[in-house]
Amino acid sequence: MLNFIVLLTTPRDYMRLFKAYFQHRFNPLHVYCRLCDCGLSSRIAIRVSAAYERFYRVCGVFTRRSDS
Repeated sequence: MLNFIVLLTTPRDYMRLFKAYFQHRFNPLHVYCRLCDCGLSSRIAIRVSAAYERFYRVCGVFTRRSDS
């Protein structure tokens, strides 16, 4: 049974869904949580995710922009 139905009618809809998925997965806080889940100590996970966050912000690939 489906809890919700996603209507994807145009390529733009697919790209929005794709972008939202990657924004969530590559969010620095999400990366930190996954590192902790993999068994890294909190201290090391913080250092790795902080370095990743600097890269993430400089790159700006998954930052939100207005859809116009």
